[in-house]
Amino acid sequence: MFPSSKRSQFWTFFLCFFAAAALLCTGLLLYRTGLRGESVTAVFYAAMLFLALCYFSANDTRAYFCLIVLISAFCLVYISTGDIFSVVDEAAHYYNIHYILASGHLPNMNIDPAYYEAVQPPVYYWVCSLLCLPISDKLTRIFLLRGFSFLLWWGCVYLTLCVLRLLEREQVISIRPARDLALLLLFWATPGTLVRFSTVSNEALAVLFSTAALFFMINFLFYHSSFRSLILSVLFISLSCLTKITALFLLAPLLCILLSLRKGKLFFPCLAAVLLALIPWFCYNWYLYGAFTGTAQHLSYVLPLVNPSAAPVRLLPGLMSFLSSYFYPTEAAANGWILLLLRSSGFLAFLALLALSFPTFLYGIRLLKGRFEESKEGRRSVIFLFAALAVAGNLTVLIFGTLTSRVDVLLGRYFYHSALPLTLLCALGQEKLSQKLSSFLRAGICSFVAVLQVNVLQQFFLAFLSR
Repeated sequence: MFPSSKRSQFWTFFLCFFAAAALLCTGLLLYRTGLRGESVTAVFYAAMLFLALCYFSANDTRAYFCLIVLISAFCLVYISTGDIFSVVDEAAHYYNIHYILASGHLPNMNIDPAYYEAVQPPVYYWVCSLLCLPISDKLTRIFLLRGFSFLLWWGCVYLTLCVLRLLEREQVISIRPARDLALLLLFWATPGTLVRFSTVSNEALAVLFSTAALFFMINFLFYHSSFRSLILSVLFISLSCLTKITALFLLAPLLCILLSLRKGKLFFPCLAAVLLALIPWFCYNWYLYGAFTGTAQHLSYVLPLVNPSAAPVRLLPGLMSFLSSYFYPTEAAANGWILLLLRSSGFLAFLALLALSFPTFLYGIRLLKGRFEESKEGRRSVIFLFAALAVAGNLTVLIFGTLTSRVDVLLGRYFYHSALPLTLLCALGQEKLSQKLSSFLRAGICSFVAVLQVNVLQQFFLAFLSR
């Protein structure tokens, strides 16, 4: 499947040079023509094309270096040239931070309904306020906060690679550079993910905390003689919930790990610790809004904007298409054949998740009966169930929110908490495939991303010609 060593090196340098030149030209065109805002997402897809090309040099570790350099360079292009507040909810998050800097305390919707994101937990806003404390210029603050979000992306990718290396060390999976690149490309380096991690959003910090929590859970599975990893996982679950309350689903994979180690009784003190961390925020909301959260006030402002007729959201079409928004950012315009491709790929991914439900149920029955053994296959089953529960928990929270609020929250940007579990599911799945099928799957991933790249470049040049 792969070329020889010398040919691999030749193609590596040739494709690196070609991709770098194309990306440089794209960046210069963006700068000289003044195309900003959503059009700048074109550079992300150019970076994605390079990652697809790196597939052919899969045995060359320089592909990782080129991946990091190019994604970093062009996320910085977006951070510095993208229109201010052109991304969904960026303005609302920034003005929460601005209010804290000006007044010294959190905003709330009783002050002004325009602070509709003030009902979110406070950790992200306090951290960003401390970062911006010595800076008074608005633009500098926004660029700093965007850069901070991208640093959080680095942390998520690093933790994912640490998990893959840990599982390789424990002989749960076998590491292949081509697979690493393909999985990082699909789940952490999609244009939608990069847009979200290059803007002012509490989602970035919440995803980092949840990824760290999942990492320490897996670490505790293999090194359970020390409770340090368990304590850290509970700490990061608490921090993630105090950044975005929907992260409570992380308790499900934690329970899976504890049951597999026959330490299920430890779940109750872990749950108590998380709830204890949330009590001050619940009390604060009760004082302001008369409820544990400010969701009702939030919906009173948002619902007339996104669903004026308050019609029930149709769940089935949302489930079939929501994964497509994971790959493609809301801020970019998808239409025609590319929209069909995205929806069909999202639908196939949804069917794949349903197909995993039956073996996951069987693994769960074995787990509850305490039949897991300290073996390679037993640990692989625990990791599989762990990842499946994390994905199912995240999806359940989104479905519940959609049904109870009549606002469609089945959006890809709320599913980035599952990037690490999805990576694990794919890595475990490829272990069961033959080498040819596994290579075919990786080629399909890279081709899918290349198609997205072609579509966005088409949009970019059409915008360029219309000026």
